[in-house]
Amino acid sequence: STFPGPVRTSRACAWACGGPGRQMHWGRPIPLGAAGQEAYRKAALRVARAAGSEGSHRERSDVADFIKHVRQLQAAAPGTEAGQAEGGYERLPDGEAVYPFARQTSWCDAEARRNSAPEVSEERRRLCVPGGFRRQHLHAKADAEGLPDDERPDLWSQSLMEYLFPELMEERAFGLATKDGLFGPSAHKGLSNFGIAAAVFKGNIGSNVLFMPHAWQQAGFVCGLGMTLAVAFISVVCVFRIIDCRALSGRESYGELMERSVGRSGRAAVDLCIVLLQCGSCCSYLVNVANILRRTIWPFAETWLLITCAAAVVTPLVLIRNVAKLSPVNVLGGLLMLLGLALTFVAIGSSLEESGMAPIEAVTHNPDGWLVCLGIVCFAFDGIGLALPIYDSCRDPASFRTVYAATVGAIVVLLCSMSALGYSAFGAETNTLVVLNLEQGTGTKVIQVIFCLVVLTSFPLQMLPAIRIVEGLFLSPSRPKTWDKHIKNLVRLACVALVAGVSILAATSLDHFVSIVGAVCGLPLAFIFPAMCHKKLVATPGSAGVGVDWALIVFGVLIMVVVGTENVMTWGG
Repeated sequence: STFPGPVRTSRACAWACGGPGRQMHWGRPIPLGAAGQEAYRKAALRVARAAGSEGSHRERSDVADFIKHVRQLQAAAPGTEAGQAEGGYERLPDGEAVYPFARQTSWCDAEARRNSAPEVSEERRRLCVPGGFRRQHLHAKADAEGLPDDERPDLWSQSLMEYLFPELMEERAFGLATKDGLFGPSAHKGLSNFGIAAAVFKGNIGSNVLFMPHAWQQAGFVCGLGMTLAVAFISVVCVFRIIDCRALSGRESYGELMERSVGRSGRAAVDLCIVLLQCGSCCSYLVNVANILRRTIWPFAETWLLITCAAAVVTPLVLIRNVAKLSPVNVLGGLLMLLGLALTFVAIGSSLEESGMAPIEAVTHNPDGWLVCLGIVCFAFDGIGLALPIYDSCRDPASFRTVYAATVGAIVVLLCSMSALGYSAFGAETNTLVVLNLEQGTGTKVIQVIFCLVVLTSFPLQMLPAIRIVEGLFLSPSRPKTWDKHIKNLVRLACVALVAGVSILAATSLDHFVSIVGAVCGLPLAFIFPAMCHKKLVATPGSAGVGVDWALIVFGVLIMVVVGTENVMTWGG
């Protein structure tokens, strides 16, 4: 009461009443009696009323912090001798029960507050971010005006870094749970239709575009176009089926849906296919980098040596556990991918204009080439792992199907355009990676270096789902002040070394390797498993939907076995 106004309210009241402030000052705990507690409580109420009467801008945080601290101590402390008869608390003259204070060694008690009220620490973290006070002021003003949350701009809830580098969809690929505190709840309210289209496009476009001209060279124009359209249509149908399963079962991951459908073996099958598909994609990345470097910079270097060097370069990025730090790398990779594709179209078009169409032999009977093409096309549509995270993040789930189908249609146009141009320009000499067919020059080297950077920046995020599954099977969550994270780093190093070793083998016949990965690892995730989940969880017995599901399952298993076996038997041919 001797301190006027809300000036240093917490310490002032504590000092005036002989409370925890004296404990902090003298460094030793002093228990309070009933009179001291009552004075302490009345002083707090007087300060709170004074702060409220003088305006909400007068150190509201100090008052709120002080009152919250008092209530926490009163709720947590054991009863005193004076209050044992009434269940561990004392009665004030007005009849209100007051719990006594526990012994404290510090008035601040910051660690206890962080543990008991984590939302306070989260709010403090948001305020400490540049622009945090401005955004908090806008929300407070909107609350005072009664403006609903859904009518406020998204930028009010996003920092500059969150706006420039939004949450990575790859970090939640296949609906896998986040670990190691990588991300909390998303700050934005949801993806718009444009955001959905951008996420779907980015999840399905990569180095697979550069494999498509060689796929058409193996099967011909007609068969290549037919396979591309058919696989794209079936992939969209299967995505809609897995979305139907999610809509009925709640927020479950891909593996959890399979576990509900066929048991634990279903989840194990999903995890195995995810690990093989992601590792296979990373193997193709390393082989692409080695082939490009051998073509542009080190023509006399051995392929295995270049693959080893590429793996050594990406290893530090793989060891980064906080995926938020990879956001700039991911954004850079996406921009370089768009730039590289645009320059590749220009370069192939210029080559076609200067040299004309290459002689193309009619593909009349080439079952081996057809199967290689089918596997590569399946590899090109392996983006189903991002369907569930994108659906969970969209603002308007009702429009997801339309936007997804339209985006896949645009991707089909892009793939067919690249395939037709590349095959027309280079004919039977079309390389597995079409950029290797371009005539060497400054522009060509720029394109090839761009794609090297693209695959190297994409490598850590491609490895992420596989590494999480492996760590979840063999390792426990990291504990503080232990060697757990070092052990996990060793596991990651071993995974990169294993991928590099497989890449050396894959370099002997990259087209067959990509076809095997697409048919054996990607096709079950894209065709077979969604149909199995839909048949068990959604489809009515005896309906036409069950027949469609069985057709998809049989078709997928047949293609997986035939394409995989044929590619192994004709390896290197």
